[in-house]
This record gives sequence, structure tokens and C-alpha cells, in this order.
Amino acid sequence: CTKSSSNFCSSPWTYLGNNQCCLTSDQQVWITEVEGSSNFCNGDWTYLGNNKCVTTKKASCTKSSSNFCSSPWTYLGNNQCCLTSDQQVWITEVEGSSNFCNGDWTYLGNNKCVTTKKASCTKSSSN
Repeated sequence: CTKSSSNFCSSPWTYLGNNQCCLTSDQQVWITEVEGSSNFCNGDWTYLGNNKCVTTKKASCTKSSSNFCSSPWTYLGNNQCCLTSDQQVWITEVEGSSNFCNGDWTYLGNNKCVTTKKASCTKSSSN
């Protein structure tokens, strides 16, 4: 369960009063809550009021602007850029330039490259 008003708690969620919005399942229910905007909670994300987006998928989020957060990432407003999956998602963030973030790396603005692959990095000169 998560906190939500009855105005935003709708199917498949059930409002149980006292600002409790719950989801039931025959299997374990995984809920990820992220600060977000009603204008951007879409796809795997549901808006439940109070600037909160929720998903039953597993998610990893990082700060990014809407200009750089693109599929398969979802921009949720408030500089939140999230990646969802049926399995746990681990992301590695490093300082990098848009010119060099390629292959397994995605540029998310603010001199930040991210990958969902395991990574080990070291500083090196470009000469």
C-alpha cells in the first residue's frame, strides 16, 4: 500500500480509506515510488497524487532533464528519469560528454553517462 487520496486511487488499485491506496496480487507486489508530475506519469507509471508516480515494475532513477531522458527511460518530471524492468535494474553513472557516451552508455545531460551494464572506470587522458 501507499499513501494516496481517493481522487487518484483507481483500478487496479483499491482505496481503503485513511489515505491508503493498495494493490493486491496472487504473487509478491513490488511498488516503486518516485517524485513526479501528473503530466509525465505514463507507461509503466501511475500518478497517485501528492507529486508521486508509482510502478509495480522494478526501477532505477537518476536526475536528468526532459531533453535527454528518452526511451527506454521515462521522464517523470521534477528532473526524474527512470528505467523500469521486470527484474532489478542497476545503473552506473559517470561523468562524461555527449560526444563519448555511446555503445552501452546513454547520455542523460549534465555531463552524465549511464549504463545498465557492469562497469569499472578509471581516469585517462584523451591524448
